[in-house]
Amino acid sequence: MKWLWIGIGVGIGAPLLFFASIYAVSEVGGEVVVLDRAAEDGTTSRVRIWIVDADDASWVEHGAPDAHWVTRLSDEPTLTLERNGEKATYRAAPDPASHARYHELRKAKYGWADQYIELVAGEASECTGVPVRLERVGAAVPTS
Repeated sequence: MKWLWIGIGVGIGAPLLFFASIYAVSEVGGEVVVLDRAAEDGTTSRVRIWIVDADDASWVEHGAPDAHWVTRLSDEPTLTLERNGEKATYRAAPDPASHARYHELRKAKYGWADQYIELVAGEASECTGVPVRLERVGAAVPTS
């Protein structure tokens, strides 16, 4: 009976530890921004993600190319992002051509945290997410 409880504990504990470690590394591994993204039911959900910058643009990557919020950008290319305690409006567009560059920038910015995420979630070459290019169009407004 003891082995049964140990097995159940490992079966429940290992996945919980796995997902908790990904969340913890994502949160402490570097800059985290909050993206307001459109849901299919018309509501807006907030998701915490990493962001990278180069030249006059930024990129985020969260979701597959056919994710609702990504496909909706062709009709409604504006979204709100909270960064450093300020909300601003951005013009957004899927940018699959920048996939390799996004991962290079992410690796440079997030270092060990990016390496850990790739270790547990898969290498950049296996990534199916689409980078979304962001260009700021609105002035930042403090969130507090």
